[in-house]
Amino acid sequence: MSVQGTYIGNVATPVSVVISGTSKNDIVTAPDDSLTVAAVSIANDTAGAIVCKLYWFRNANSTDYLIWENSVPANSTLIVSDIPIRLAEGDKIKAIGNTGIFVTAINLLNLPFGAR
Repeated sequence: MSVQGTYIGNVATPVSVVISGTSKNDIVTAPDDSLTVAAVSIANDTAGAIVCKLYWFRNANSTDYLIWENSVPANSTLIVSDIPIRLAEGDKIKAIGNTGIFVTAINLLNLPFGAR
């Protein structure tokens, strides 16, 4: 399944984290309601394939939701760009992989759109 859309906002500085083990690592934490994670890049420069997972932590109910899981082949990069997630204050994107995996989130700063 693929989702396409136009997202109104300014591209923010990417956030890049090197995973440090096989537990959940915080990648992005929303300071307020103005952030949309538009894409995530997962780079594996190791000699073997690694299963990586992305989670959306919803601050409102303190729950982690698995939103993406895939094997990232050795010496390659996967880009997840078809699941944009607007984060509320305190929400997070977390990742699990293996030591040395690079995870980069491309974020948009949301612009006011008018009354909903």
